[in-house]
Amino acid sequence: MLRAVGDSVLVDPVVHAWLDERIARDRQELDLEVHRHGEVTLADALAATRQMGMFSADRAVWLRGYTQRAGAGTDPAAESDAFLAAAEGGVAAGSALVVSAAECDRRSKLYRWFSKHGEVVDLRPAKDKNGKIDRAALADLAARRLEAAGARKVARATIDAIALRAGNAVGEFVQEIDRLWLSLPDGAKFDADFVRGAMRDLSGAWVFDMTNALGRRDYVAARRVLVDLLDAGEAPLRMVALLGNHLAVLVDARRVAAGVDRRALGGRADAFTKGPYEDLPEAFRKRHSPFRAFFLLKESLNFGGPELLDAHRAVLDLDLALKSTTGVPAIVHFEGFLMRVCAVGRRPPRRVASR
Repeated sequence: MLRAVGDSVLVDPVVHAWLDERIARDRQELDLEVHRHGEVTLADALAATRQMGMFSADRAVWLRGYTQRAGAGTDPAAESDAFLAAAEGGVAAGSALVVSAAECDRRSKLYRWFSKHGEVVDLRPAKDKNGKIDRAALADLAARRLEAAGARKVARATIDAIALRAGNAVGEFVQEIDRLWLSLPDGAKFDADFVRGAMRDLSGAWVFDMTNALGRRDYVAARRVLVDLLDAGEAPLRMVALLGNHLAVLVDARRVAAGVDRRALGGRADAFTKGPYEDLPEAFRKRHSPFRAFFLLKESLNFGGPELLDAHRAVLDLDLALKSTTGVPAIVHFEGFLMRVCAVGRRPPRRVASR
């Protein structure tokens, strides 16, 4: 049995390779069942291993997208207990059960069962103490992906430039690397300059730093973020777009936050995700994961409602100024934006808690 953990863009090729070793491709149509979690349960998938492959010695059932969160009318704890009870009889001889998941809890009975009776392959990149993917892990992932695509001897500076623009979504990052490599013009050099000009900025961390500084009316801190980005070669209009989108999200979050108990946002993120998050409007929950919702709601309270709307209008004015003038350094327009939002004399709003 196999349990593969990680983003599907990394997990699926590993699972396919594992299955190809076990079942010839021309037999997989008959001897391989693939189901998505939610459509069937873990116990259903286990039962299927005992019912299929009448004419073959090797067969497998693959359950994709397993999650330990409540959903599709299932209780995760009850589902796990039902599977473990059914698993006492083992998997039918000659059969295999494959479960792939984006996340897993190493402390759970289910994880320990798979570790004891099968094989667990964890493909998730390492994370730092802040929960973000470790920069070294991102660089290693980028290097391996480029090598698999046919790139040879990619300079470390190029790999670092790619990792710098990585977000926390592994699948999106890998797809962006693939797009970057395929977009290289004939005869062009795949180097750091090409990456800086062609790769989308998937890392939104600076947006939180910027808007937190704006919420504190901290002009110095906000300007430091701005200068670092411009010095790193970020395109001004791309920065404006990301900042504008983020502030628009905060405007929406500020309306939702008005109905949330402030004490819930002053505690730990994991406590919020297990309780108050479920009481948020459904439309908001569909757009934002529990942890992202927690930080967005808390950050939105750095601003008063009218102040947040004015900050968003200021971004629109900044965008217009950058597009309609020539010969004026971008830093001049950005500083005008910062001075408007961080205007001296404004009383900073009361903050719930530091992020």
